[in-house]
Amino acid sequence: MKSHAFLTAATQKKILWAGLIAGTLDITGACLDAWFSSGTTPGNILVYITKGAFGQQTSIAAPLAWVTGLLVHYCIAMCYTWLLFLLYPKVPGWLAHPLLLGILYGAFIWTFMRFVILPGVSHVKLGPLQPWRALKGAVILMIAIGIPASWMANRWYHQQPLMNAMID
Repeated sequence: MKSHAFLTAATQKKILWAGLIAGTLDITGACLDAWFSSGTTPGNILVYITKGAFGQQTSIAAPLAWVTGLLVHYCIAMCYTWLLFLLYPKVPGWLAHPLLLGILYGAFIWTFMRFVILPGVSHVKLGPLQPWRALKGAVILMIAIGIPASWMANRWYHQQPLMNAMID
């Protein structure tokens, strides 16, 4: 594996792109799931994210709440993508396959969000764990964040530096 300085502008640019792609796939998956499961609109999803971040009593009006929810969502997706890129060089070779690592990382994200972030940091009121909804949420995170971010990290760290410079 070629080593790339983690804090270089090229690496951070790659992480930014990976985070934007993963965040877009994730919010799209969440909105489609909510729409098909209960008829919930994307605007309501974004308001839910805003209220989860700032409290149920927040008085942010709908258009600004949508933008705020989207920004909060992308910040979270970016943090998880950044963490994966940071940890990727330390991942054992047998685990570094993008599909396997992406599935495991998506499961980690779901678990960490469900049992640490949402109950400890957010203002979201969690109900009892529902296995089918949990599985759907975990699969969305695996497909939307884990696999794409893992694939992009794998590609970034295993390509020749010259090739990375050419694709950026």
